Amino acid sequence: MKTKADKETIADLRRRVELSLGFDITSTRDCEVLSMELERFDRRFSLSVSTLRRFFGLIEQKNDYSLSTLNSLARFAGFSSFKNWEASRDNTIIEEPKSTLENKTDSESVADIVASLDDLLETLIRNPSLRLSASQLKSTTESTIMLYKLNALPEWLWKKSHRHPIVRLLAEYIPPLDYMGSFGKELMQDYLKTSNTIQEKMFSQGLLMVTDLYVGKEKADTLRKLPMVTELSQKIHPMPQARILGLNLLAQTEGVKTDNNSLENFRTLIYEGINNEEAIWPREAVTTCPFIFKIIEWITLANDKELCEEAILGIQNYRTRQDFATRQFTIDNIMDLRLAWCYYLTGREMEARALLDSVSPERFPSHEERTLGIWYYSLIQKIGSPKRKKSSLISLDLLTSQTGYIGLSSRLNLLVS
Repeated sequence: MKTKADKETIADLRRRVELSLGFDITSTRDCEVLSMELERFDRRFSLSVSTLRRFFGLIEQKNDYSLSTLNSLARFAGFSSFKNWEASRDNTIIEEPKSTLENKTDSESVADIVASLDDLLETLIRNPSLRLSASQLKSTTESTIMLYKLNALPEWLWKKSHRHPIVRLLAEYIPPLDYMGSFGKELMQDYLKTSNTIQEKMFSQGLLMVTDLYVGKEKADTLRKLPMVTELSQKIHPMPQARILGLNLLAQTEGVKTDNNSLENFRTLIYEGINNEEAIWPREAVTTCPFIFKIIEWITLANDKELCEEAILGIQNYRTRQDFATRQFTIDNIMDLRLAWCYYLTGREMEARALLDSVSPERFPSHEERTLGIWYYSLIQKIGSPKRKKSSLISLDLLTSQTGYIGLSSRLNLLVS
């Protein structure tokens, strides 16, 4: 049975399904994942990949959608039927993020984005108990990243966003990593000035040190001023702790002694974080492995093959206990890139190439797509990829020029298996 539905209703249902899924449907692979999720959700109403490709506009849909197709998708989105979805639409407002409307970049559009973000901040400040929904967080992220890319984030908005405890964490959620070589460094220096906790200082000082290293202007004195990590703390998010330990590991590899990497238990702390992450940070480790996710970057830059092996085992163990329903495919994509580097450095080039072929650079997070692109094309330069016809060197040079991360490119170029 076919049923007519206007374009706006279908577009809204698409967005609702993507929201339930956790990512946008932009490729056949995305449809394959959604098909598996629908099967898992209720195998009585599963849909084929070809049906999903038509629904999401990847291939042409010549006829009306069947009612069974619309019912399946509406149920996945949290409604009892498509009819129930239509009746609920008036009470279900899904706003299109201003940042994605026709990708406008004129001053008027920028002003709209700034005003929209300011309104959101004011709402959060007035309502301390309010929490952002997944769609609001996604919209906020996209708007902020667009302002980053246009170099149009007003200083007053940045200060307002992280000077209030309710919204301060948004700065940590989407640090301007791709732009730390330019205006992002000033933003993070301002964040550091208003840091009141050890975690905030670890986050900002670590990111500023990363900036100096990536642009090739790191100084040993700056490294020695980083906060100490003498034990892994449950009260501090694992990522800034991993970054501080990683920076000290790289320094140790390059012959720079610090108070931190001179500790007898320094390497033990790294092993402990890799092997006991779930016990130390159960809340953070529910959906991912944040300590390994961050420390593996520095293990690679330090070319520490022993720790590379440990990180590989750590990620494999994590994936055996991973719940498919809570998988974050963006994180999986980055993790595959990190694993490919570890395989390469430990002499398993065929495994590295196979894993690298599964990585999708177009799905890197917006705030670090250029930085991760440097990692991606640097490894392609070393081991090649039959799926990538375009010159990786051209892409690598472009990304290095855009970010100013000459130091990162140089270090990756020197890494050998």
